[in-house]
Amino acid sequence: MEMLESEELQKLIPYSRTLSDKLNRWQTQEYDKNESYPENLIHHTIKGDLVRSKAEGMIADTLYRMGIPYRYECRLDLADGACYPDFTIIHPVTGETWYLEHYGKMDDEEYIEKYHFKNRKYIENGYLEGHNLICTFESKSKPLDNIQVEQVLQFYFGDCM
Repeated sequence: MEMLESEELQKLIPYSRTLSDKLNRWQTQEYDKNESYPENLIHHTIKGDLVRSKAEGMIADTLYRMGIPYRYECRLDLADGACYPDFTIIHPVTGETWYLEHYGKMDDEEYIEKYHFKNRKYIENGYLEGHNLICTFESKSKPLDNIQVEQVLQFYFGDCM
């Protein structure tokens, strides 16, 4: 018996969608975005998004260049309320959902306290760094750069390229 080509198979199963189709649809759908402090959305990305920091812009542009689908500040419902991770990412090979948070003021004590609070909420809700959560960090003395962003994303999504 002859194997059906992928296109022929798609015709036989009209409701079946490839991961690529699902990702394309996901990227074009409207989503619940963070509407807090819109005046801080001042950095343009290649994709056309406005983000809050240069570092987030670097991350968005690297995701875009690597062909990794993402949403910026998309609502995530947790057990005790909602939050807006910097990036919601769909792995283009596995289809798994990942979240990426960039922590950009790690030399500010008050900011570090907020980081610990937010990280604890993620853990309580099953989001663990290295499993389904990626965290990047910077401080004034150790700014994030394009090489670091690419290395981090290559580590988690290298099989996409």
